Amino acid sequence: MQTPVTVVMLLHDIATETDRPVCKVLTGCSWRETRRTSASGDPQRVVHIRLPPAPGYLPYPQWARLPPAEKAAHWTLKRGSKLLCGAVRWRMSRTTGASRCRIFMWKGAERMSALIPFGPVAPSAKPVFDPPDGWKYRVDGVQMELSWRPDFGAEKTAALQKAQFALAQEAARLIDSYVPFDTGQLKNSVQTASNYEEGLLVYNTPYARKQYYLHPEGEALHGDTGLRGSYWGQRAIAGVGEHLALFGAKAVTTFWGGMGHL
Repeated sequence: MQTPVTVVMLLHDIATETDRPVCKVLTGCSWRETRRTSASGDPQRVVHIRLPPAPGYLPYPQWARLPPAEKAAHWTLKRGSKLLCGAVRWRMSRTTGASRCRIFMWKGAERMSALIPFGPVAPSAKPVFDPPDGWKYRVDGVQMELSWRPDFGAEKTAALQKAQFALAQEAARLIDSYVPFDTGQLKNSVQTASNYEEGLLVYNTPYARKQYYLHPEGEALHGDTGLRGSYWGQRAIAGVGEHLALFGAKAVTTFWGGMGHL
């Protein structure tokens, strides 16, 4: 279908050591999603996106060398770039007054935190299933009624929360091979500092923030996996995001009462 597509880029703020998302909306794009079954029998979602030529594009190596002020005036694509179907609106920051793109991001602090979203939005809370209202219908003297049993909402809420817990654990397991390693304190801190029930992963060491922004994304990688280094969150999600989406779907099916299994 013809639709606007939003390209999300991250601008690094040296003063605060945080990444600020900036959005570029492209019009006249094509976005087509199809679903198929893999050779192993797992469902897959395939997205075909076509972007028309648009002013301001630069190849990523050239864009990365620009000063921050000039980066915002251009746009780029690279492996792991985030594309959103539709035009994402800008909002004004309450603290700085700057325009910002409304998109989930990793945030810097003395510890590194990230929300692992349960679905397309990343709420910092446990998921809750709110049953819809009952339904009554009468025609030709015949009355039908649909109602939910009293414990249905609580039962499905518990199922969703179990699925979110499992998804956050799986995300931490997969991200582990991307986290810098020396003594192991940084990568292991996610096990004790995180809140899996709310889908929140936390890397809690005094040097977590410094390590996260120490090198440009994709540079100075090291370790047994060849993947360990800065920006481990973005790089991991770019590499294993499809697996996590499939795992999340299976988790919901399993705990909801379907035929899936983890």
